[in-house]
Amino acid sequence: MGPEYPGKAVAGNRMRINNKKPPKFSALTFMVLLLAGLTCKVFSQGTLAWPAVRAALTGRISTGGTYFSNANSLSSQLDALSEALVLQYRVFDDSQKTRYLFNVDALAKEQFKGLADSLTANPARNGAWVREAYAGIGIRNGILKIGRITPLLETADPYSINGLSVEDLRLGPHLALSAFGGKINDDYSTTLIGEGYDAGGCLNFESALANAGVGFTAEDRLGFFHQNAFFSAAYTPFRGFRLSERTQGVIDEKRIAYSLTQLYWRINRDITVQSTFDYYDRTTTNAPPADTSPGISRYVFAAVERKFFLSPTLRILNSPDNTVDVSASFSRQVGGNDLTSGTAKVDYWDLRRNMDWVLDAGVMKSLWMHNYRAGLSFEKDIPDLRLDAVLSGDINDYAWNYQDSAGVAGSTNARIFFSASLAAGFNLLKNFRVWFTVNEELGDASSLRTSVSGRLTYLLR
Repeated sequence: MGPEYPGKAVAGNRMRINNKKPPKFSALTFMVLLLAGLTCKVFSQGTLAWPAVRAALTGRISTGGTYFSNANSLSSQLDALSEALVLQYRVFDDSQKTRYLFNVDALAKEQFKGLADSLTANPARNGAWVREAYAGIGIRNGILKIGRITPLLETADPYSINGLSVEDLRLGPHLALSAFGGKINDDYSTTLIGEGYDAGGCLNFESALANAGVGFTAEDRLGFFHQNAFFSAAYTPFRGFRLSERTQGVIDEKRIAYSLTQLYWRINRDITVQSTFDYYDRTTTNAPPADTSPGISRYVFAAVERKFFLSPTLRILNSPDNTVDVSASFSRQVGGNDLTSGTAKVDYWDLRRNMDWVLDAGVMKSLWMHNYRAGLSFEKDIPDLRLDAVLSGDINDYAWNYQDSAGVAGSTNARIFFSASLAAGFNLLKNFRVWFTVNEELGDASSLRTSVSGRLTYLLR
């Protein structure tokens, strides 16, 4: 999805945390567990299940929760029980092209703690949402989808919609057409009302060495109408090298909204270089709503931003038993409170013992804050026990800079924050997987806090 345009701005949100409430066993929890049980029972009896249906149906059903001993954050994701349901049924024809497609992606969440938002309701707090639910049919190597869709278009950046989408409709050996239209869908909406309309399409040319595309969208979101033009191109003269460009222009405002240039070059089997240059124009000709409060909002940070990113990776050891990768990154952002950051990482993988050690460090500097970070993680895979365990630790040294009302720089306020995590994943019965994580946080940048999370997932294969 492309950059957001002005709507009902959420600024200066103030939340208060109420007393804990016991978790509720939601209806969707029961539905998920019941469906998981029925699926296990039916699929375990091969004679009773239609083999073609069983082979075509994939997805996952999961349930789990997270608990924090101390709420030192205003995040809406505190202490929650959540359930997820993702199912896809795809039928292929004799040439292995999609003939029919059905897809459902649903999510439900129940907060253990209540959060009250004084300015606007927080839709991510509680409830059940259907993020995608559509039926599709294959046409001319492409596919037509109807329902709640996130259109997958190579050139244009559409919103998630309640409508229809035609993707990769072949007009020739190198030419494809995609188009979409419908009501803009809020990801957390439980209705089909939406936030306006979005429609458009794109035309893509593809060949072995290069591809290019042009697109157009017209959107009416929350009372603001925009017409957007898109262009994308990629050049792959040889294997291991790719240069790509993607640009969006706002036609009615006569400006470039964003431009992303990306370079990937695997020079040889041991050296890889990635680089990007991003340009964002977050300004707008529309005035902010009258009820916008001073504070952090999209209007306060409205600016032109330019960001450069470079990341080389060098494999200094490559043997049948182990490998060592050394990588670094550097990024520089100008605009929107200038930001400079850099990282370095050493990754050692012991293939014989199924162990992975990662040591990394980084620094970030902006107008308001400096952050120095270092981390170490260890991962061990034990196939005989069907166990995958990860132990990690991070230390962060923060320093905040601030100015008084007269613009005079104040003293630096330093804080140190440390966290340690242990995560373990178990493969239980066939297609069942359990993940369990414990995390401990301490330091003068954070109150002592323990978090515990667990998740049970059933995979349909």
